[in-house]
Amino acid sequence: MSHVAAVQLEILDLKALKATAERLGFEFVENKKNFKWYGRWLNDWRDNTRAAALQGFDPKTFGQCEHAIRIPGGDVHQYEIGVVKARSGNGYELIYDAFGAYGQKLEAMGGQGMVKFKQPYGIEVAKRLLIKKGYRVSEIVKDGRIRLQAVNVRGSIIAQEVDEAGNVSIETKGFSGSDCIKETMELERALGRKTGDMKTVEFYKVQSKLEVKR
Repeated sequence: MSHVAAVQLEILDLKALKATAERLGFEFVENKKNFKWYGRWLNDWRDNTRAAALQGFDPKTFGQCEHAIRIPGGDVHQYEIGVVKARSGNGYELIYDAFGAYGQKLEAMGGQGMVKFKQPYGIEVAKRLLIKKGYRVSEIVKDGRIRLQAVNVRGSIIAQEVDEAGNVSIETKGFSGSDCIKETMELERALGRKTGDMKTVEFYKVQSKLEVKR
């Protein structure tokens, strides 16, 4: 039997995905064009929320991928996670066979639906972008949440927090006016999704001045 599952995570940064896989104890195998699974699609899984075949993936392509994620040093028959081109044409998605003992081993490390990838991926994407922009970055784990705090040379601060479900919130401090919005939007583009952002008092002060001038 085969239960090929689609992972609800949009991947736009492969290096961040590789770092995420390694954080979770997996091995990222670049340019591996196939991933291990049951080997035959039997059309025997009707879970609308998880089954890849019911979410627009072509069963004829199961087992094919651009890269693969695997458990290091495991059984030669152990199932793997396929990194496949996104259905949207932008970026990548993850699929894997969740059935049986081999699927259970993947989910023991990555969670059901590979939910454990969501939190560290959000952190790794932001970390790579902010370091590239010259920020000093620190990471704090508390109560199941990961908080990334980044400070630039002017002392402006971006704090991004990601919960275990992958929900992201961003807070900024020390930016002038809409500069905080620009920084937040850049992070959102890198993550591929809208975040919950908190504007600081500096933003509202500048907005008030602009309204008075009008």
